[in-house]
Amino acid sequence: MNCWEMFDCQVKEKCPAYPDHGKYCARVAGTLCQGKEQVMMANKIEGCNQCNFYKSDHYDLSFKGFIRLGSTQARRDAVLEVADPVIETIEAKIDKLLEQYQCGAVGKKDLTEQIGPLLEQKKLVLESA
Repeated sequence: MNCWEMFDCQVKEKCPAYPDHGKYCARVAGTLCQGKEQVMMANKIEGCNQCNFYKSDHYDLSFKGFIRLGSTQARRDAVLEVADPVIETIEAKIDKLLEQYQCGAVGKKDLTEQIGPLLEQKKLVLESA
């Protein structure tokens, strides 16, 4: 059973856990838990600890240790483990935009409009770690 099946989720197609990560959704950034995007991993961890799916036998046991961590440093390390690929993806998008700008494929205005939200997203991910 996947998380969206337990909760009869109506927005599963928009969730990054769908269709392949529903058995270990706690490790997926940006999930749509109860219809709300979980951007801040620190908040997500708190929510996962309260989640009936996460506490059920349906959650993939090989990932259970991710959220239930004792020390603050262990929690931070676990959050960074998930945040690093997200940050790398954001930085790759920024690099691509900069390359397009240097080649003249993207104008300065478009560059600014597209990089701004990416930098804000990166900031949110780093703040959550």
